[in-house]
Order: sequence, then structure tokens, then C-alpha cells
Amino acid sequence: MGGSGSEEIPAGAADKFAHELAPGDAIAPRRFCITGLANQQRLFAQEDFHPRYLPGPGGEPELVHPVLVLQMLANTSSPSYRVPADIGPVLAEARTTFIEPLRVGRPYIASWRLVRCYAKRGRDYHEIEAEITEADGKPAVRRTLHVTYSKHSA
Repeated sequence: MGGSGSEEIPAGAADKFAHELAPGDAIAPRRFCITGLANQQRLFAQEDFHPRYLPGPGGEPELVHPVLVLQMLANTSSPSYRVPADIGPVLAEARTTFIEPLRVGRPYIASWRLVRCYAKRGRDYHEIEAEITEADGKPAVRRTLHVTYSKHSA
């Protein structure tokens, strides 16, 4: 993924629906900053009040709750993500590697690139590399997503 945080999308990928992407295609990155309030709301929702998610001694910003990190890594978080009304994405598998902790109030960039298309048990799948980097490009989290798309009947 490279961690460049570039807003550039390969030619043609911006005009495609998610299920039409090909290996090498990327969708638009998302720049974000988790606020203390958003983190706190997640802590209440999860009933997770571990001290690591609260402001630390010496003013060190608290850690972002992992649930928020995983939400930011969903390919549906991309500003350019789109599917037709009769198609629904299904997350079949995900593997996540936390490299650096995310801190409340710091800027991050989430990016996604389709690396492989494959068939399994009669369904087509996309393997997507997702990454969160710090504003300077330093990797913080990597996630491999395996997504299939389901067609809804009207």
C-alpha cells in the first residue's frame, strides 16, 4: 500500500462500482481523526472502560478503541465506494495486523487496493488490502479483506 496517502485513484477505477474493480484498482482514501467524544461513545456502547482508552498521565492522548479502527478499515468507508441498489457487499473474512496504536485527536489516512479476484464455492471474491497510515505515511494498521457481493431481488 505504500502509505503515501495520495488522493490519486488509478484511471478508470473511480468510474467503477466496487464489484467491478480489477486487481490493482484502488478506491479513494479517507482522511480521518477520531475525536475524544467519538471514542468515548464507543467505550460506552461496548461497555469497555479500560484505562488505556482514557487520557493518560502526562497528557498522552488515549488510544482509539479497536472497534473504531476496524470501522475505518471497511472498504465501505471510502468516499468513492459505491454499489448499485441491487448489490450488497458481504465481508467473508478479514485479517488485521496492528502495527502502531492509534491515538485520539491525531490525523490518519485509510486506503484500499484490490489485489486479487478469485472464485470459491461458486462465488466471486475480492481480496482487498486495507491500510491506515499516520499523516507522515508511517503504517499503523493493515487489514486483508475478503469480500463477495450478493445480488438482491426486487
